[in-house]
Amino acid sequence: MDIDRFLKARPEFALQTREAVARSLSPLHPKEECGVFRELFEDGISRHVMKDLPMVILFALAFGPLLAVARDHILGFIVLDEILINRTVEACWDGIRR
Repeated sequence: MDIDRFLKARPEFALQTREAVARSLSPLHPKEECGVFRELFEDGISRHVMKDLPMVILFALAFGPLLAVARDHILGFIVLDEILINRTVEACWDGIRR
């Protein structure tokens, strides 16, 4: 996957891959399987569309808030609808793009 595809469909990409993200961020998950996200971030950094930060920081900024919001939804602290999900994904994207 390249950065152009991500840029064109970033909310949809994030929603379709949330399970893969959760699995890839698991401490028991093999690091090799994070490759698609690593490649995406490396491509974004090289094209100067993503902030030049250590990979672990990019992962934390991109996916950490999504997991926290999903947890809060499960616990009943917030109610997610399609609009709020899209706005949340956009906010995470804002955190890593230049």
